[in-house]
Formats: sequence, structure tokens, C-alpha cells
Amino acid sequence: MTPFDLRKALFNNRNFFRFTGPPENWLTAIKFMTWGLEEKYLDRWKKIKSGDVFLMHSTIESLFGAKTKSSVVGLGVVGGKFRRKDDYLWIQEIRGKVNRWPLLVPFSEIYLFSEVPPAHTWEAPGTVDDSKIPQLIAALLLNAIPIKSFGEKFPVMGSWSGVRNELIDELFSKGQPSLYEEFYNNPYNDTEGEVSEFQKVQKAEETLRNIPTLKFLGGDKVKVRKIKDDKSSFERDNALLERAEESHADVLQAAIDFFQKFGFDTWSNQHVDLLAESEEQAFLVEVKSTLSRNFRTQARRAVGQLFEYEHFDIRSHFEKAQKDKKISKVLMVTNNPSDSEYTRFLNTLKIGLAWPKGTRISAAGDPGELTQLIHAN
Repeated sequence: MTPFDLRKALFNNRNFFRFTGPPENWLTAIKFMTWGLEEKYLDRWKKIKSGDVFLMHSTIESLFGAKTKSSVVGLGVVGGKFRRKDDYLWIQEIRGKVNRWPLLVPFSEIYLFSEVPPAHTWEAPGTVDDSKIPQLIAALLLNAIPIKSFGEKFPVMGSWSGVRNELIDELFSKGQPSLYEEFYNNPYNDTEGEVSEFQKVQKAEETLRNIPTLKFLGGDKVKVRKIKDDKSSFERDNALLERAEESHADVLQAAIDFFQKFGFDTWSNQHVDLLAESEEQAFLVEVKSTLSRNFRTQARRAVGQLFEYEHFDIRSHFEKAQKDKKISKVLMVTNNPSDSEYTRFLNTLKIGLAWPKGTRISAAGDPGELTQLIHAN
């Protein structure tokens, strides 16, 4: 089984880019959790994916005078609804009454190197009185990372470009950005009902490609605040972060290896741990890191996820591919939970229970359609 490499999960399975704009435009982007591109970038805009990361490069030029500096003010993680706008959002658009940047790139998370007042306490440039904007710009740039500190390695031509991994490493060595905002708290970037595209995966680390967060780097590369009063956000965070745990990745890799050995294509998206598909069969697999004391808690969460993902994600995936297949649901856990009563309950819901055992897969109760593959293993 291939060992899980968190660094590869971050760097090898995401695209890193640079967006460039004046500091007042970054305030608008931070306020509304989105960046805008010109129409000429349509083809490139369509290739941006959930989970991609953008360096937020602020330029020297500003409508609000001097004392600005060319610097990286933070990082944005892509996630949410991609859409065109037909109104005015940035101050240049508002003043000129022209929709200059109609192609919106939604951010799921924004990390900043400086402390900026909460977004609900100020208005975006150009929308009301702009007297506080210079102060906000000063705050945004206070601890930003100067471009000159990168020498000639930082790309500055054009409004956006790709960024090499070495530059990301260097950026994190120069400062530790803090989570400023996330889409869960921003109605402009509502993601309810969104279904992300499936991508083929060979390694467990590749499944992190679609997850629109950098929270799994908390305590190392980034600072992440703890949310204690928002149960839904807490549960969402758990669902995202557990996929970056080594124990979760080990079980997932065992599942990927198992199904690929029998010729199945293995897929994942932002929500689904694993969809294994052959010409005749399809398995929806939810992976949970479990101990005896938390098996039922984890299994209870998995039941809801399996049925929800089947209804929304898998159905949408098969409709697009014009396929109609029976879906077998499987809960893959760390080891044998030795809970026969709950196993029977899972079986009544047509959910198989399995776990890796060396290079093989073991199961309890009636694993359903998985039985034949396990016996052939």
C-alpha cells in the first residue's frame, strides 16, 4: 500500500496561481469572497478547479494614493459557484459603469498575512463613503510579504499566471497566514446544492485535490481559528479534515488498490471518498477512521453521507454519462469493529461493512455485492 504523503497531497494535486490587482480590489475580493477576470480569459477560467490556490498579489498602483507596496497579501482557495456577473462589483466598474471583470472565481477560504477588521464592519470600495479605505489598505499591507523578497522568482507579468511549488514553499517560510473568512459564513458564495465533478484517482492523496480548504495544514503552514458555536461549520470541517488524516488515507488507499485489482475505475470528488465503477457494477465507498469506542458515531455519520451522495453526486455523475447502474454502498473502516448488532442494522440499509486486512479486504455480516470480490481476493 502506498504511504500517504501530505506534502504531495498539497502540492502535487492542486494548481497554484497568482492573481494581481490593486489593494482596493483585494478588499472587494475579500468582502465578497470572489475575484474577477476579463472576458478574454474565458478558456482559462473554465479550467480553474475547486481546490486550486491563488496567491493574492497586490500592486503598487492604487486609486487611494501612495504608501502601497507590491506584495502577497494572502492566499485564496477556490471553491463555490463559478458564474458570470452582469453588474458592477469593483470600484473601477462602479465609477466607469462598465462590467470589466465578468468572470467570477469563487473563494472558499481566504488566508491573510495581516489583521484586517471583520468584513461585516466595513463596506467595499466604491459602494458608500470611501474615507476608511486607506486605513483598510494600510491594514491589509502591514504584514504582507514584499515581492522583492522573492528576488526574480515571482512572476509579475500579466494579471495572473501559474506559480511553481518552490515559490509556495518559500512563501510559507516567510510568514504564516491566518484564516480570515470562509464561504460557510458568506451568503455571496453559497454552495448549497453544488455537485462537484468526479476525477479519476490512483492514490489516496489525490482525493484532497477537490477539497476547497487548507485547514489540514493548521498548526504548520497556516493559522486556523476554532469554531465552537457553529455546529454545522464544525461538522463540515470534520468531514473535510478527516480526509487529510493518515489513518483515513491508509484505509482509502487499501480500498482503491482492492477495486483496481479487479479492473474497476476509481473516482473521487469534493464529497465522495471513492466511487469504484466497472462495466457491470458500481460501489460507493465512504471511509471512516474508527476505534471501537467511536465506531457507532462514525458509522452513523457515514449512513447519512452514503445516501446523500448517492442521491445527488452519483445520480448526477451517471446522468451526465448516460448510465444507469445499481449502486452498492460500502462503509470502509479501520479494522473489525466487532459490533454485530450495528452491523446487522447497516445490512438492513443495504450497506456493506468492510476493512483492510493486510493486502486483502475483510467484511462482517452481509457485505452484499462486495461478497464475490472478497472471496475472489
